[in-house]
Amino acid sequence: MVATDNYSQIKEVAKEYSNVKLYKKSFTKYFLKVGKLKKIFLFDKARNYSLSKATKKWILILDCDETIKDPNQIKELTTHSEVIAWRLDQISTVNNVEIPTQTTRLWQNGYGIHYTKVVHETVDEYLQDNKLRIERSDAMITHTGFDDPKWNKEKAQRVIDAYEYEQHPYMWYYLGIVYTQLENPEKASECFEKCIVMPNIPKHLKAHALGVLADCYRQSSLFYRDLAVERIKAGIELEPDQNMVYLIQAELLKNFNKPNKAKDIYKALRKRDTLKTKINADILLTKEQIDKEIKNCTIR
Repeated sequence: MVATDNYSQIKEVAKEYSNVKLYKKSFTKYFLKVGKLKKIFLFDKARNYSLSKATKKWILILDCDETIKDPNQIKELTTHSEVIAWRLDQISTVNNVEIPTQTTRLWQNGYGIHYTKVVHETVDEYLQDNKLRIERSDAMITHTGFDDPKWNKEKAQRVIDAYEYEQHPYMWYYLGIVYTQLENPEKASECFEKCIVMPNIPKHLKAHALGVLADCYRQSSLFYRDLAVERIKAGIELEPDQNMVYLIQAELLKNFNKPNKAKDIYKALRKRDTLKTKINADILLTKEQIDKEIKNCTIR
């Protein structure tokens, strides 16, 4: 599935492969926002349309800015018929920094697995709701789509428009994440404050929101020291296994000129396997990244 306005170019590329079938369908939607006509692309609908065309036993999803590091690992994973879906490791390069995450991209056809959410679409909700077996693999996807800051801002605005159009149940959480990416901690704070009082929000999302909210307070001109500490404590109580809340706790301690206590947090993280967390929305950490943070702990 490729979102593009240049269909003729895609058609030319497809001619090079005898076993490729090409389908063309529009998933653009227009809606009014503050008196202006906005255009969004319905990514979940587009992906689900592509899934409807799949005929093989296994489905692998890759975007045009992604590659598989070792295709043989993918072949090996498809020999495990007892596993319905695999979460793969992903390395995204952002400002020359490699950031590890996990993403569900490989699963067996025929289980009705489909995407939800207009943007940042995933199949995880369906898999979890239907109690289908998901396993983690160390097969690696490399992702280069975050290299262009201008493009990132355009994508961020697209996400904002899409969530406001869809009125997603957890919209304030996702909008808060986007505003942090846009380096607007005040606006992000507004969204996360609304998020943490939402009824029935999943525990892992609320814990993540509390942590990022504390970090927004740390970064913004509205830095409320006591409230930031309170938010971090609440996040840790909700999900003590999340990596991200501890990272922000360490950053707060550095702001309070307590580098030794920040080091203690990093050292405790280093003893854990920070690359195998099963908590959605959490950040993954390599030992090298933690060591770098320990080395940078100095009195300000």
